[in-house]
Amino acid sequence: LLINFVHFGRLDKSKGIQDIIDLCSMIKTEKFELTLTLIGNPSNIENEDWANNLKNEYASESNWVKFVPGVNRSELPELISRFDIMLHAFQGSLDKTLVEATMAGIPVATINREYLKEFGSWNSENKPISLEKELRAILDLDFDRLKSGLEIRRALAVKNHSFDAWIVKLNKVILG
Repeated sequence: LLINFVHFGRLDKSKGIQDIIDLCSMIKTEKFELTLTLIGNPSNIENEDWANNLKNEYASESNWVKFVPGVNRSELPELISRFDIMLHAFQGSLDKTLVEATMAGIPVATINREYLKEFGSWNSENKPISLEKELRAILDLDFDRLKSGLEIRRALAVKNHSFDAWIVKLNKVILG
């Protein structure tokens, strides 16, 4: 079974990219065949140096780790749908990439507390939160439970984050 993981967004150290690679490397040693595609560009010169070092470090692993430059937002929905699971290790505010992946209908394994608060954890234990536990919970789901969880999360994303939902919220702010 080949699993195609993706992370998209800024290729910055703060995004937990190394944690994502380490997790994939660990589960790769188990029964899983996988690819990890990291889509994005560094946000500044410091992160550009860091990203170049990371790319050089994993250059010999190109059979399973791929670095892809950022793409236009309009290309994201079609591109994301080619992957099986999005991995995300940033713990700050709710990252729009998480909502985009959810709307595209792929499972998201993340440690982002804002996302987990709104969309829920795949891991029924839920404490402590870890990227590994989230990922393993997704991998352990049967097809029907995975499909059901994806449908619930996608409906929440549309309800709370679609353009229509934002227009309604904006109107409430403007009209008081």
